[in-house]
Amino acid sequence: MERAWPWFRRNWKRIVAFAFVLIAIIQVALNNSEAKKLALASAMSDPELIARLGQPIHSSWWITGGIEITAEFGNAELAIPIWGPRGKGTLYAQPEKAAGIWRLTLLEFGAADDGFRADLLHHSGAAAR
Repeated sequence: MERAWPWFRRNWKRIVAFAFVLIAIIQVALNNSEAKKLALASAMSDPELIARLGQPIHSSWWITGGIEITAEFGNAELAIPIWGPRGKGTLYAQPEKAAGIWRLTLLEFGAADDGFRADLLHHSGAAAR
């Protein structure tokens, strides 16, 4: 056990750099995913959300959740921080990909200040290829 600490002391900067690069790669993958793009496009065109947050609506680059994709199938669970001139909150999305087409199975907005929740799929049949 004593031998491990000198190795760590010599290499801690490399370990931190590796962790930072790994996190950055994951964030880039999530931010560039079709699942995120579909969720944001659907949310940003929702009149209820626009009335609540105002325009323009912005999203954070820091997304939590996960995504699994194969060539024709996939699923994702995303929590995307969003804000506008009148408020902020989190967009919760669960897109699924079947036969090469992404569809939203859940799209909700949760306000940061008062606990307000809105189901944004109440009238949407959003899909993307």
